[in-house]
Formats: sequence, C-alpha cells, structure tokens
Amino acid sequence: MSDDSALTLRARRRLETETAIRDAALELFLEQGPQETTADQIAALAGVSTRTFFRYFDTKESAALPGLGWVQDRFEASAASIHGARDVIPVLNRLFLDAVTDLEETESIRTRKFFRLLSTDAVMREAAGARDAYLEQWLVQRLSELLPEEDGLELRLLVAAGVSQSRTVWAYWYELDQDEDSATVTLSQLFSRASQILARGIR
Repeated sequence: MSDDSALTLRARRRLETETAIRDAALELFLEQGPQETTADQIAALAGVSTRTFFRYFDTKESAALPGLGWVQDRFEASAASIHGARDVIPVLNRLFLDAVTDLEETESIRTRKFFRLLSTDAVMREAAGARDAYLEQWLVQRLSELLPEEDGLELRLLVAAGVSQSRTVWAYWYELDQDEDSATVTLSQLFSRASQILARGIR
C-alpha cells in the first residue's frame, strides 16, 4: 500500500469514527437529554472507547454540533480571491451556500435531528452559540491577516453579518420544515434568497 493510499484510508476511518460518535450523541441526546447522557454512553453506542471519544471531542456537547473543519477548509481555498473588504461578503456567501448545499445532499437527517435538539434544549443552544462565536473569531482573525490595511471594525461587522445570516437561514428552514402546510424549500434556496434580500437592503 502506498503512503497516499494509507493516508486516504486513515482519513476515511477517522471520518467514519467521527460520524459514528456524532450520530450516537444526537441519538442519545434526543432520547434522554444532554444532561442525562455521559461521554461513556456515547462512546459505547458509537463502538469506541471513552479515550477515543475524547481524542475527537473535548466535550459531549461538541459531539452533537456540526463540525467547523469544512468551513475553515473552504475559506482557505477561497482566500486568494479576497483582495479587500468588498470581497468578504461574496466569499462568505459562497462559503456558507456551498456548505449548506453539501449538507442537504449528505446530512439532511442529521441536520433535522440537530435542530430538533436545539429547539428543546437550552444547554445545546448555548453550545451552538459558543461554536458560532468561535467561528466568527476565527474568520475575523484570518481576514485581519489577509487584509491588514482594512478597518478592523468593518471586518468584524461583515463577518458577524455573514454568520448571522447563516444562523437565521438555518433556523427559518427548520421552522418551515416542521410546518406541514408550508411549501417545500431547500436550504440553498433560502440562503440565496437571504443574500438577495440583504443586497437590496445594503443598496
């Protein structure tokens, strides 16, 4: 087996283990609540040791949250196209639109479970808020490094607007998804519509 093949196999196994842990956490949280669930229980349901669980996640709550690695990777891939503050919103829009499109295709069931959990548990809403705050901080830091001459306040506001837009679209999509009388609409459709609304408002 070549080094590249071995690396690919390790990456695939790591992803499979991470996914199994996430699924187990969501299942147990929805069944018995985060407060009544332990990391040991999550690990057992996922078929891994508790030690392995903590190699992947710092807390049991973080195991149920969508990962941020794909957002960060996509941002880095787009970094070369950011030449000024005017480029920030288009790049963030594309970043989150690509992300939600991927999730629609591969993780729609897990996404619904996650939002059902958020709608019923304050601890998980707090954890999700902390995750969003971390993402904002990371994006601001990277943009400050890429655009050192730009106004720091402007960069913060642009990032906050992008993350808030994404959060609002997700929540609205879940509300529509639970309403049997509402027309079927996809996350990507809502995100595109939100971008158009904000663009009109900015003008």
